[in-house]
Parts: sequence; C-alpha cells; structure tokens
Amino acid sequence: MSKLKNTNMRNVYLSCFVILISIAGIIHTYIGGGWSASSGEAAKMYPRAVYAILILVSLFILVTELTGKVAFEPPAITDVRWWQVPLILVTTIAFFEFVLYIGLGVGLLLFLFGMIWLFDEDPIKHWKMNLLVAVIASVVLWAVFHYVLPIITRSQFLI
Repeated sequence: MSKLKNTNMRNVYLSCFVILISIAGIIHTYIGGGWSASSGEAAKMYPRAVYAILILVSLFILVTELTGKVAFEPPAITDVRWWQVPLILVTTIAFFEFVLYIGLGVGLLLFLFGMIWLFDEDPIKHWKMNLLVAVIASVVLWAVFHYVLPIITRSQFLI
C-alpha cells in the first residue's frame, strides 16, 4: 500500500487564488476585452481557453489535495533550491524573448529543455530522455498555437 501525503495548504491556497484570478480574467474578456487590440470574438477565445485550462488544472490540484489520495511528491518537485529561483526567472525571460524575436518553436524547445534540465535530479544521465520530451512537447504545443490558436509574433521565422 502506498503512503498518502498530508494536505499541503500552500497548494490549496494557490489553487483557489488561480481559480479566482482566472474567473476574473474570463469576466474581463466579456467586459473589457481580450489580450488583443482586435474587437472580434475570435481574439477573446484564446484568453478564455487559457483561463479555462487554468481553472481545470487548479480544480484538479484542489480536489487531489483535499481528498489526500495522492502519493508523496518526489523531492525534486517540492524542494526548490535558492539558486534555482534566479535561473527560473532568466529562463522565463529568455523564453519570451525567443518567442517574440525568433519564434514559438525554438522558444518552446529551449524553455522546456531548460526547465526539465533544471529540475532533473541527474540531468547528465537523463539528457536524451529530457531532450526527447522537450522536442515532442514543443511540436505538440507549436501545432496547437500555429493551427488551432494561432499567435503572431514580430518574426514568423522558425514558427
């Protein structure tokens, strides 16, 4: 029988906060507009989809935390070391810069590989699997944001 964890109240509070912010964001798309200068309904569907996904994920986290039926998380997920915080910030800024100036495909690949590398307990040992996961996830996300929910950047190069 697997050991069950205690409720992590930080996850409960975070889930509730994200749900509230997402609901406010959805309301904003109906009252104040979307993320785009376009006044059409299509421009508002993208932020609504993002907010809906955030609500679903937060609800899942909230339910699993409150029921207590999830196994203990591995230490790599729960223990963030002090030096990882600035690296996360730099990687996130680099992601937005790559997406803005080079393209979504390259930005996603570098961001995902960087984050996987940063949080892997033994990145040298698992680099092939990390790269494979980053490539597959980047291709799927690129297809979604290129064909289903298209985004436009300053440069369409490598998108």
